[in-house]
Amino acid sequence: MKTLFPHHLVQRPADAPLDHAPIDIGDRVTVQPLDGPPITSTVIFNTPFLGTTTYTADADVSDGEGEMPVRVRLRFRPQDIHGVQHVRRCAA
Repeated sequence: MKTLFPHHLVQRPADAPLDHAPIDIGDRVTVQPLDGPPITSTVIFNTPFLGTTTYTADADVSDGEGEMPVRVRLRFRPQDIHGVQHVRRCAA
């Protein structure tokens, strides 16, 4: 499994804010690697770390040439997130 860390990602421009809803486990987020297309992944873990929330997400990334997708683990901070798709939860 390949792992991408914040220094492998492009930070979101300051003039492109996200909504202020919390990002939870199961939400889908889009990050932009320094090289390659954007990756949309599912958040599997979040924790406060060094004064900010750090997220971990998994994605299956294909090179678009018919090969099998490669599993990628992403570790990122809020400023690395370019888009969020919140998963609605039902009350039990």
